[in-house]
Amino acid sequence: MVALSVDELWVIATCAVCAAACAIPGVFLVLSRSSLLADGISHAALAGIGAAFLFFQSRSPIIMLLGAFGAGLFTAWASSAISRTSVIKPDAALGVVFTSLFSIGVIIITLVARQVDLDPGCVLYGLPEFIPFDTVRFASLEVPRGFVWLSGLFVVNAALCWLFWKELTLATFDPLLAKALGFHPGRVHYCLLACVTVTIVLSFEALGSILVVTMIVAPAAAAYLWSERLRSVVLIAVILGVLSAVTGYGGALLLNSSVAGTMSVAAGLLFIAAALLAPTRGIVPTVWSRKVLQYRIVRDDILGLIFRWHEVDALQSATPLTPKEIHEAVHHPVLARLALRSLQQRGEVIVSHDRAVRLSERGLVEARALVRSHRLWEAYLAKHLHLPPDHVHAPSERTEHFIGRALAREIAEDVESKRDPHGKPIP
Repeated sequence: MVALSVDELWVIATCAVCAAACAIPGVFLVLSRSSLLADGISHAALAGIGAAFLFFQSRSPIIMLLGAFGAGLFTAWASSAISRTSVIKPDAALGVVFTSLFSIGVIIITLVARQVDLDPGCVLYGLPEFIPFDTVRFASLEVPRGFVWLSGLFVVNAALCWLFWKELTLATFDPLLAKALGFHPGRVHYCLLACVTVTIVLSFEALGSILVVTMIVAPAAAAYLWSERLRSVVLIAVILGVLSAVTGYGGALLLNSSVAGTMSVAAGLLFIAAALLAPTRGIVPTVWSRKVLQYRIVRDDILGLIFRWHEVDALQSATPLTPKEIHEAVHHPVLARLALRSLQQRGEVIVSHDRAVRLSERGLVEARALVRSHRLWEAYLAKHLHLPPDHVHAPSERTEHFIGRALAREIAEDVESKRDPHGKPIP
């Protein structure tokens, strides 16, 4: 294990509070489907920084902040105005505005950098490695200025989120209801964009104007996959942002690469992990639950198939039903083999020495309930929707797996029939 120096710990702490501060407004941007605005503001802010320096001839952080803040708000206003007054879609309008401003900003910064120490790379990609060298005295300690600013930013963002929780929630999820209740969702949205702009500008030194977008969007999007409760989403987004900063710095040391870039990669990897493994929305659990449901349906289909064979066998001498015939009758041969083996292990199906398949007493109960649900639903559709007999089998075959015993009793009381539309007895 490599021991970290004090300066390296300050870099990690500063980037961690930066990521946490970015995650809070990022949640509401993601939920309101306005994530592209963060990208637009981060790019357009470059023009604001260059214009502020040209106008005031000062590299004061306050001047830079005001310039970037104005450029960010102008981006949001201009893209909204273009989409309202023309046939241009909002995303296309935003793309035109922020790419134009970003190009202007690159030209200004490049020209100015020849005369004054204003590094375009620092603005674009950040230089977190140099954070410990710019310190201020805070409570008798030499603390990096970036850590103080970003810690204050995190506190302000958290406080604003707590104070205006109701307004942010309503404006994000139901702007029409917010307007009906007397709120102004447009004002809330622009206040959120102002918060995002300040967050982006103050994060330039740690992450740069481009990579900061990752910390705004990726932890929030990953948190949304992990939880469906808004408070939990905000908390998880903050935790994932901090985790991205910590693991990203470790990756940068290991790979000897850009700190800000590796942190952004770590945030992206955490999002991929959430997209794959999140309990309710992850790809792997979703595919698994679908396969489990498909397996259960195949198992039910086998029980119903054997039960109907039993009905035929009771009326006339029929040839024994074999596993091969069951595998061919079910459209999923692999699942059919697994399901038939499971039914044997559960004691619901008996396979004799001559390969004849029959239901046990336990299996007969389960199969009878399944076929009962199927035929009751057929009778229900025929009675209330007046569907002909040849139109009720397919929907009943899909629905039979989800009708419980209580619902089956209610349907039986409603249809008041002992036979389905095909004339077969309802068990």
